[in-house]
This record gives sequence, C-alpha cells and structure tokens, in this order.
Amino acid sequence: MLVSCAVSLRAQVGAASLSGIVGDPTGAVVPGATVTLSNVGTGAARAATTDQVGGFTFAAVAAGDYNLMVTARGFEKYAQAGIHLSAGDAKTLDDIHLVVGATSETVSVTSTVSGLPLDNGQVSATISSNDLDRLSVAGRDANELQRTLPGFAIRSLGSTNTAPDFSQVEVGQPTPYASNGAPVAGITIKLDGANLTDAGNFGANLQNIDVSFVSEVQVQTSNFGADQSNGPVVVTGVTKAGTSTYHGSLFTYARTYQLNSNDWLANYNGIARPDDRFVYPGGTISGPVPHMKNLTFFAGAEYDAQRNVYAYGSAGSAIIHALVPTKAMRTGDFSAGALSNFLGPNVGNGNYGTFNTPPTVGDNGSSLNNGNIAAFLNPGAMALVNGTLPLPTRTQTGTDGYNYDQLDLTNNNVSQFAGRVDYTISPRNLFFARYGFEKGKQGQPLVPYYEPTSVMGEVNTPG
Repeated sequence: MLVSCAVSLRAQVGAASLSGIVGDPTGAVVPGATVTLSNVGTGAARAATTDQVGGFTFAAVAAGDYNLMVTARGFEKYAQAGIHLSAGDAKTLDDIHLVVGATSETVSVTSTVSGLPLDNGQVSATISSNDLDRLSVAGRDANELQRTLPGFAIRSLGSTNTAPDFSQVEVGQPTPYASNGAPVAGITIKLDGANLTDAGNFGANLQNIDVSFVSEVQVQTSNFGADQSNGPVVVTGVTKAGTSTYHGSLFTYARTYQLNSNDWLANYNGIARPDDRFVYPGGTISGPVPHMKNLTFFAGAEYDAQRNVYAYGSAGSAIIHALVPTKAMRTGDFSAGALSNFLGPNVGNGNYGTFNTPPTVGDNGSSLNNGNIAAFLNPGAMALVNGTLPLPTRTQTGTDGYNYDQLDLTNNNVSQFAGRVDYTISPRNLFFARYGFEKGKQGQPLVPYYEPTSVMGEVNTPG
C-alpha cells in the first residue's frame, strides 16, 4: 500500500511541474495575472498568480491531461488545452501571449506541449495512455511495450539466449529488456514511486504493471537528477486516478490454440499442438465517492485464466525426454533385435557397457533362449514398472538416446486487483492512497530435482 502527499513527496510519487511566463503582444511581461490549471479527468483546479517577471510555477502536479486558463485586467482570456504531463516532467510554457481586449473574450489554443525539458538534461521516453490502449501486447504487462522505445533490446535470459516470453502472465516476470547496455541490476521498476524490483531475482518485478490499471509508463535512461535513488534506468508506472464523473469498462482478452501454430521444438519431437487457452476478463470503474466532497476513486480487477499452457513458460522447458523399457522388454525379450530397438543408433557405441548384448545365462544358471528372461521376471516388480513407467512414444530410440517424449501442460492462473483513492485537501495539497494485490498459481511438473524419491521423476505426470 502506498500513501503519499503530493507536496512533500513529489519525487517519490513521480509528480510533475509546469511553469511559464505570461507576456503581452509587445513581449513585455504581465505580472499579477491569474493562472488556473485544471485536470481534465478529475476536475481539480489549482490557481497561481504571476510574479513581477510574469512567471508562474505549479509544483507537485499529478500526471495527466490539463487545461490552462490565464486572465488579467485589460486582456482577453487565454485558454490552452492539450497539455499532458507525465510522471517526473518539468515542462515550461514559453509562448503565452495575452491579447489586449475585454475579459469577456477568450483566445483558445490547442496544442501538445513539447516534452523537451529546459532545466535539466534528463533523457526519457513515455508509454502514453494512447499507446497502452492501441498497441498490441501478448500478455498484460505494460513493460512489454519497452520494446517500442529507442535504445532497448531483448535481453538474454540465460546461457541459451532465450528471449523474454510475455505469452503467459506470471508474478515475478524477469526484466525483459536491456537499455543502452545497462546491466540487469541497473534497471529499476516503480509504480507510483514504490519500488517493484526484486533485487534477489535478477531484477524481476514483484508485481505486474497491468495495462488496464495504469495511465502511462515513463522510462528514464540517463542524466536524471538527484531525486532518483536508482538507475541508470528507471521505469515508472502511474496508476489511473479517480475521475470527477463515473467511468467504467468491461473487457476480455483471449487467445486460443486454433489461431496458433505449433512450436518448432514440439513439431520436431512429433508432439501435437497443445489446446492452450488464454482468457483475461476484467473491468475498471472510477468516479467520485458518494457524499464525500473532493474524494474520487479508481478500482480495477482482472483474472488471467491460462489453461493447458507450457510448463515453465516455453516448449523447450515443458518437453520431457526419457528412455523407458519397450513393450517387448516388459515381456522378457532382451534379444539383439529388442536391444537394438531400445538403444537405437547408440547400441554399439560402448556407452552402455555389456547391456547392449543379449543375456545368455538366467538367474539360476540355466541357458537362455535368444536372451528371453520372461521366466525370471518378478510379478511385483513388473507391476511397479508397468504402473509407473509409460511405454515409448517413438517406434525406435533416436540419436539423442531417448524413446519417450512428453509435453507437460499446466494451469497457471493469476488474479490482479488495484484500488486508488484521491483526496483534494486544498488546491495545493493532494493526497492519494493505492492498494495493489496480485496472486498466482503456477503448476510445477514433477522432475527428480523436485521429487527425488520418485521413479524417473514421474515423467508422465503433468504438473
């Protein structure tokens, strides 16, 4: 839970600032003008008066879209819309010129304020609400859109140079991208100023930044000021704030196997395409709290149902190989032909010692006919073998030394919730509190590392 006061904790909560100079048509400054900054979403307004040099500053402004109104005696009203402030911005308006006339007249300007900071050398990029709404993502984490930013590249996730996989929503997703050569430990993920980075898990996030719950994500890559305690790359998400009128949404994102191709590794091993299903229903609502003046709220919930998906997130990790007894061997046939079928091309390479030659003497010293040991098989032992070890899936053992392939599929479900309240104490004092909850269940196939007492690691048991 994050509780913060916008005035005293500007840097920690990612607030912005807006300043400017008001002038007349001749270029002279206009002191004493009233400047009003209104939040489009919440309706909250703040006012300031220009000083002797015509300057004004709004500090600790929450991220969002704003309208600006300037009034002064002897001049027409000046209105500017389309001002967007991102988390951490310090923007300056340098083109406010009042026109001489009656205050009943209004000069309206609609423009997008440049994001180039004039008072610092910060280099940053913003994934805007428009990007979050329109750009396609495989999962539900806004961090996936970092790939659209300059200087970001796919980060290797191990010795196999595996790319990050967002096809599954999971808690503790590894940091997917590298920025300008920065190490993993140099990337910090924050949400409303709270650090979500798990330093003990290679920079993985402790919680997803759900695209439906945040208004924007800013990525700072270099030259930011002392207000940031981390770096060299800081990723900051901003939760959606409450609005002055009621708004809501219901949505469902879905992917099904009918629209997917099979994984290359699965095809290579003769394994059919899994009937995986990804269904992500959810909803959001925001508005004023009834009978509570200046108090607004936002709430969002989502359930990520992921059925029959690859265990450990990829086909390479979910495919299990094993060498199991053939049907002929289970009836006592250890002839040269049966062993050749069991060991495949490796039957003569010497790695199996004397096991690659048919037995000639039984347990009681009698001679065997063509390596058949059926008379010496223990019924109890064979019941254990047949009950725990599956039959081969291949007609003959391959060059890899295996005759059994199994694709482990799991149900990995995640629940996400976010709630926020915003309270306008006064035009200069804002308060908000946010609570986020995320819970996931991830199936884990049984392998010898996790189940050391089981036979063959229970290779035929999905997680």
